[in-house]
Amino acid sequence: MSAAFAETTPQVGLTAPPSPRERLSRGLRVAQGVFPLTPAGCLLLAGALWALLGPGLGNHDLVLLILGVLGTLVTALSALLVGVAALLVRSGLPETPTSRETEAGRWTTTGFTTPSLWYLPMVGLTWRWVEPAGEVEVNREGGRLIERVRLTRRGEWPEVRREFEVEDAFGLASVRFTHVERGSMRALPHTGRLRDVQVVQGLAGGDDREHPLGPAAGDLMDIRRYGPGDPLRFVLWKLYAKSGQLLVRTPERAIAPVKRTVAYLVVGQDDEAAAGAARVAVGLAARSNDWAFGADGCHHVARDQAKAEEAILSSGKARPEEGAADLAAFLDAASFGAGGRALVFVPGVPGPWMRKVVEATAGRFAELEFAVCVDGLKPPKPRSWLSRALLAGDDDAQQGIDTSALVEVVSALTRARARVTVLDREGGVVVPSDQLYRLKGAAS
Repeated sequence: MSAAFAETTPQVGLTAPPSPRERLSRGLRVAQGVFPLTPAGCLLLAGALWALLGPGLGNHDLVLLILGVLGTLVTALSALLVGVAALLVRSGLPETPTSRETEAGRWTTTGFTTPSLWYLPMVGLTWRWVEPAGEVEVNREGGRLIERVRLTRRGEWPEVRREFEVEDAFGLASVRFTHVERGSMRALPHTGRLRDVQVVQGLAGGDDREHPLGPAAGDLMDIRRYGPGDPLRFVLWKLYAKSGQLLVRTPERAIAPVKRTVAYLVVGQDDEAAAGAARVAVGLAARSNDWAFGADGCHHVARDQAKAEEAILSSGKARPEEGAADLAAFLDAASFGAGGRALVFVPGVPGPWMRKVVEATAGRFAELEFAVCVDGLKPPKPRSWLSRALLAGDDDAQQGIDTSALVEVVSALTRARARVTVLDREGGVVVPSDQLYRLKGAAS
């Protein structure tokens, strides 16, 4: 293994002192956890005390006296109820370390619950995840609040940090506090519908005998049901007219030589679909031995499924501008030679990684394939020149992605003399080459 791709120990450096704005923001957060009144509550309390102690008692103005008493009582009651509710919530939060696992991009019930505070009037409880970042949805079941969360990015964290807010219905009092739940939190990338379609079998090799995962390279002798992405010219239309079953001719399984494969996950903008496809491929590759996997942000070569999934999780902490920074070093450390093949999972959004990928893979492998992974790809519908002119800006909305960005990625990788495949994680399909040309025509 090359020195450039070896395990490294992080260096502990001196942190910069906080800026005045950060100190002010930190002070305000501390004050919100101690002083319950909001600015609106402070304004109401000040006005109520003025009406009570000024014109109310001084001039014996009964109207202002009553308004002052009511304003003071409402503000004090709101602060009291919010303070009591905050104490009850904090005392009921779990302190035992808990390990949780979910999939990024999917709603998951975490098992975390708190009292609903139904017995305290005019008081509500909300919270959000600070680390890791995610969307929180709270459902009421009986006297408890049940948490559901959807994380935005894959990764692994040693703890979960939540920020709670208890406030009254009028916005007069509010208490915020942070709770840290110890225990590991793992968020694997969501595989979508890719598991239902054989689209990422690039890590599976053949054998000296017929193998169900080997390439179909023989004559068109076998017959199977039609699947997404199959060419229509192979459909048996006469049999469909008689039986109503849509069948296609497929090549018979031929003897395929073993080709050792390396795969790599490139980090970039909107790369969760690529991570999901890489996870599916790693699961399929667990059946064979001659493969290696790497990812941005992970400085070791993975040769088994557990290490490969750890590499996928580690890539979630890499920044988009660091995409493909470790690809060349990984290929030097894990390559099986010029006779092998490489499968590179890349996002469908352009970035600095494109030039790095082309330069790192040039002339290294006999077979090179790029899997461009997106979410929500829909082939464009044919339109007349008049409809294209009138609805020029509607293509991306119908396809669910930025078509021009996808075409830019596909065109750049095609110039590297490699096979390019577009995978749709949401639809679970692979886009054939003829539809790629239609995408280019739609964007031009």
